[in-house]
Amino acid sequence: MRFAPSPGYVFLKEYPDEIIFQKIKTLKEEYIRRFECEPVSHRAARWGMNRTYFEQLDKNGILYDCSVTPLIDWTSARGYTENSCGPDYTDHPRKVYRVKGTGIIEIPMSVYMDHRFILNEGGNTSKKRNIKNFVRAVKGKKTLWLRPAGDNLIDLLYIVDQARKHHVDYLMFILHSSEMMPGGNPVFNTPERIEMLYENLEILFREISRDFEGISVADYGSMVGQKNLYVCSK
Repeated sequence: MRFAPSPGYVFLKEYPDEIIFQKIKTLKEEYIRRFECEPVSHRAARWGMNRTYFEQLDKNGILYDCSVTPLIDWTSARGYTENSCGPDYTDHPRKVYRVKGTGIIEIPMSVYMDHRFILNEGGNTSKKRNIKNFVRAVKGKKTLWLRPAGDNLIDLLYIVDQARKHHVDYLMFILHSSEMMPGGNPVFNTPERIEMLYENLEILFREISRDFEGISVADYGSMVGQKNLYVCSK
């Protein structure tokens, strides 16, 4: 490996193929030893997947992956070796697909573009501002995904509403366990912030439960795996 002058955090995909295989194999064996069951689903650290990584997962018997974040470009995230960076998922499918050349089913994160049009009222410049906001809404102002950030409950509910309108058959929620205790991360860093998180989750899950039910990645993957899925080479 040739190291970068100012290295970031290493992506597993930066290692040689054999090292990637052995790392996955060792983690899988340790998982089986501790939990007495075989892991079949996977998510890459820092969302850092590539073709080699998928192939090594496949060789280790992993059946389902949920590392792809459609519409999001991670190339600004530095790797450890020179010129290494995160993947660009901006043109990846947003629906479930089979990864070409492997037995893996990819279940992408639930990511949506924000197309809400917020009307500004009053003032001589409101018309120009409204036109600008309308154009931004048509194009999509930003990406939204089902991940609590402390002040985004409205965004989370918007995602659920969009999934319902477009008859999407799954929503993938993400929250690290460390985010559920005070000081475990910069966002939810006090007991008050944790209480707010739980209050938001209660509202969010109540809304989600109107049309969805909880299920693991493995169970969902097994269910959709019976279908004739789109095959993607990305």
